[in-house]
Order: sequence, then C-alpha cells, then structure tokens
Amino acid sequence: MKKAVLCSILFMFIMGSLIPGVGAAANSVYPSDNGPRQSSYAAPLAKPELKWAVPFTGEIKQVVIDSAGILYVLSEGVRVVKLTSLRASGEILWSKEIKGVEANALNLSNDKFLIVSSSLDGRELTDSSRLNDRTAIVSKYTIAGELLWENTYEYVMRLGNITVGDDGYVALALSYFTQASGSKRYTEHVKLIGMNASGETKFNNTMVSDTETVPVYFSAPLIVKDNVYLSISKGFMRPYSSRAMIAEFTDAQFLKISKQGVLLSSTKYKGIIPYAPVYYNNNFYVSGEPYGGDNNLYIINTAGKITKTISVEAGHIGNQIPASISTDGHIVFAQHVYSPAGKLLWSFQPTVKGKVYRFYPYSVPGLTLDSSQNIVFSGYDSLYGGAYISSINMKTKKINWSLPINTDARSPIIIGKDGTIYVWGNKLYAYGKKAS
Repeated sequence: MKKAVLCSILFMFIMGSLIPGVGAAANSVYPSDNGPRQSSYAAPLAKPELKWAVPFTGEIKQVVIDSAGILYVLSEGVRVVKLTSLRASGEILWSKEIKGVEANALNLSNDKFLIVSSSLDGRELTDSSRLNDRTAIVSKYTIAGELLWENTYEYVMRLGNITVGDDGYVALALSYFTQASGSKRYTEHVKLIGMNASGETKFNNTMVSDTETVPVYFSAPLIVKDNVYLSISKGFMRPYSSRAMIAEFTDAQFLKISKQGVLLSSTKYKGIIPYAPVYYNNNFYVSGEPYGGDNNLYIINTAGKITKTISVEAGHIGNQIPASISTDGHIVFAQHVYSPAGKLLWSFQPTVKGKVYRFYPYSVPGLTLDSSQNIVFSGYDSLYGGAYISSINMKTKKINWSLPINTDARSPIIIGKDGTIYVWGNKLYAYGKKAS
C-alpha cells in the first residue's frame, strides 16, 4: 500500500480530521488557536435560547467575527467553496464563490482583511499523474469581499492551518510527497512558508523529511511577535493489519523560526500535536500524546526550556483539544482545571437532561474562557447521539447551564459583544437572549 494511503489511515484513526480549520491572529474578538483561547466578552449566565439558524449548502468550515459584530463564514459544498458575510441578526450581506473545491481555514486580520486557504484536488488538474495531490491556495480579501492577492502552492498532500500575525504576516504549514524514479518509495516533506501582508513570500523552507520507516507530522504554526513557532513529530511504522502499516508518533520538536526563515531554537518533547501551540504571558503550552503513554501538556518558556509537564491519563477524552489559559494563569486542559503552577484543582463534565456528555473525541477546539471566567464549550457524544453547548463557572465549579443543540457542534465557540454564542455544523446557530 502506498505510504500516502497509510498515513491517511492513521490520521483518520487518530483524529478524525487533520484540518481543524481554526486559525486567527491573536485577537479575542474572534476565536484563536494561537492565543490563550480567551474571549473579551461574557456568555449568558442563564440558559440561552436559539435566536436564529442560517443554513449553508454543505459544511461550514470556519467562522470569524469582527469588532462590529459582522460574521464571516467559509463553507464548502459539492466542490464549491464560498465566503459569506452576515449581520449579527443573521441577515446575509454578501456571498461569493472563491477559487478551490475544498475549504480549509479562514482568518481575520487587523479587523479589516480575510485570509483564506482552500485547495484544488487532482480532478481539477490536467495532469492525470497528479490525481493524488492538491494545489493549495492562500488568498486575501477585504471584509467587503474584494480579492487583494492570491498565492498557490502545487503538489501538496496535506494542507495544514494558516496563522496570521498582528502585522498581517501569514504562516502556512503543509507537506508534499516525492517518489524516486522507478521506485515505490515515497518521501514526505514538511514545509513552512512565511509571507508578508502584501503576499510576498519571505521564506519557503523544508523543515523535515521522512523515510520509509520514519513518518512525520506537523502542527499548525504559531506567530508571536517577530517569530514563527511550529511543532514537528517523528515516529515509526507498525503493522495495522495483515496488509497495511500504520504510523505512531513519539519524538517531537518545538521549533522557533524567524520571519526570515532562520531556525533559532529547538526544544525536544514527546508526542504529536494537531493544533497550534498556545501562547500566553511568556509561556507556550504544547500538548503531546506519545505512543503508548499518557498525554502531556508541556509548559515551555521563551528561552525554549520545559518548565512544567502536566500528564493526563492516556485516552482521556479532550486531551487533543488545546489548553485554554485564564487571565490569572489557570489552565483548562482535557476537562481538568489546573493552578498556574500545574496543580490539578478539579475536573468537570457537562450534564444534559441527566446524561453526562463529553467532548467529541479529537474534535476541533470547542472551548473558550469568557470574560467572567466561565468555561464555555461545545461537544458531541455518539454514545448518547447528541450535541450540546455548556457553561461552567471556573471559580465556583457550578454548571451555569447545559443545552442540547441541533448540530454536531464540532466547532469552536465564538462569543459576540452582546453575549451571543455562535456554533456551527451545516447551519450557523446563534444562541443568546432573544430581543423582547
């Protein structure tokens, strides 16, 4: 079996989806997987009501919201990618098709621009030998939907997330395969690409390449000030069945790269992280799940030293979701709350109509901390056949409310200025206090 197929088996088995579709500049107006995952706004303390639901053809990949409360939606239908803008009332302002047949990620930059990644697959390409690869597209639009620039990258096998810095700098992680002439051996190369706010490529570096027996994986990038951070994991191949092999990941490196592409430092740890590391108050929070071991959350300082390791029992639901950090440094990770020093304080599970629900295994990051220090999160549990959003007071441990919802809710949580909570599946849902 080809290695590309083998890796696909592994990633679907481990995480369900490798493309979380979450990435934004560190601004609490909208969700971010490279900030502390805090919101500047407070979710309702009383159980919210459904205000409206707007259907989309296909699947919503990502939603961001600007400081004026305007929502921007990236969606994917049958080989069609759309970018849509809505008022906070749910009224559609504009909608347009953009290049690509698969949607990847949407980012809001400086409250003025939209950075979008999408891709064309082999069926859209004229060369029949390229049916197994894709062309990645990174584009920049105004919030009115005007295209400003567009960059393309060919021969992509896995398109990771993109991250945008406060200055509009864009970082993109992806991988591509090469095959030696006359050989069945495949090699995967992980690339990190940096471009400025004008779309000019500042570097395009191959960070690591695998071998036939050493697979590699990469996180979404993280931008902090003048540097880009990236985690890369290596592992080994083991038998998955009598006819196939599967990759398991063990060793990893947390890399610091300048915006000119110069490798500045590397920190070794164990495991694999599918999302960008989290940064807050001069610390990085990097999760890793090594093969056969507990899931770890590594706290790394700006000098690249691991100052604390928090271990969570292997297989615990939620340990693939990035950590959220409160304004006073408390850590929420894998349905546990820790002190700033890493001491376990308490654990939580939402209860909806007498049933205990959990995070959806390996879902995209569906948890944030609101300005009142409530843990607000979404999830889905196939054991009970339902989805929910829930709010828990991090200080008192009191469940404010848990609410069943009519979507699988494998999405981040967005909280608007007025406390409205937005989640999505094939519809965009707004929950809050209805206007009287």
